[in-house]
Amino acid sequence: MGYILNAVGTIYAILSLLPFVSFGLLWVVLYFKFENKKKATNLAMDFTTPLLIGAVAVMYDLIFESSSFGGIWLIILIFLIFGGLIGNLQNRLKGKVHIKKLVRVIWRIGFLVLSTSYILFLFLGIGIYYANL
Repeated sequence: MGYILNAVGTIYAILSLLPFVSFGLLWVVLYFKFENKKKATNLAMDFTTPLLIGAVAVMYDLIFESSSFGGIWLIILIFLIFGGLIGNLQNRLKGKVHIKKLVRVIWRIGFLVLSTSYILFLFLGIGIYYANL
């Protein structure tokens, strides 16, 4: 059992190194499977979001050297806050909360925010690295 968990962790780490490459490869595979750009894009976004969560959390921890409040907890907190805000908006507009739609919206907004954060932290990390030489 430990071997399987180790293998899954290694695969996750490799895919998380360059999540946009993973996104692109998955998009191409899904496009040829479904022949639908929108469906391929949405599924590739859904698959890439957990990769971005891991990558951005680690980059946050390395750049800001946070030991008390890690990047993963900040990301979870932001997801929960957006979930509450959008759930409240759904409740006010529709009278009830559609959990499936809420999770899908949060997941896709998370992809956009985490993609931007990944690029920002990448350049910030490179700048910090060269500033410390």
